[in-house]
Amino acid sequence: MSRIGKYTCPICEKGTMTIWTERSGPPGFRDTDWFLDNKTCDCEIYESDNMLMAIQSFNDYKLIKKDICENCEENKATIHNPVKAWLGEYEDICTNCFKIKMQDRLNDK
Repeated sequence: MSRIGKYTCPICEKGTMTIWTERSGPPGFRDTDWFLDNKTCDCEIYESDNMLMAIQSFNDYKLIKKDICENCEENKATIHNPVKAWLGEYEDICTNCFKIKMQDRLNDK
């Protein structure tokens, strides 16, 4: 496993978590598996590759290109959310819209 780093929880903005990746599969067909570890808050996090990539981007303004959330068009964009990461499709959304997307994913489980 290779350690990615410590990140702030975009839901409560108080907790922290560590995100790790691991390469798996045969050469030429490798994939990256994402893992969440050492979470210091009680927020429910849907542990998918896309959600963990989005958490990594929280308040990273090198990635976030839009000032206003592309979803609600009201709040400041704080998360570069992967829509289809393998195609390079992302949306810059606010923390509130991210919370809604996270809750929807948890409800779909």
